[in-house]
Amino acid sequence: MKDEMSKNNVAHVYSHPQGISGMIISDKDYPSRVAFSLINKIMDEFLVKFSTDVWKKADTLDYPEIADYLVKYQDPQQADTIMKVQKELDETTAILVSV
Repeated sequence: MKDEMSKNNVAHVYSHPQGISGMIISDKDYPSRVAFSLINKIMDEFLVKFSTDVWKKADTLDYPEIADYLVKYQDPQQADTIMKVQKELDETTAILVSV
């Protein structure tokens, strides 16, 4: 069972030049572009919110915004603008073809 679960998972990892790294583990169907978009967004906001002196010395940091991102990015088509537009185009095309 464990091997079957690990075959379906992908780790998306990015190491930022300022010395922090982010990782998202998703199933293999989750779009990599969306995962990396989320990692970059979180890292950029994190670096604005916390100075290097703060995060390098801290054992833990309060970053409640991450919970909102995890909810929003559950549906990659809603979180990713390009995917959202593509879905709308596909729906419009399907309607035009059926007419």
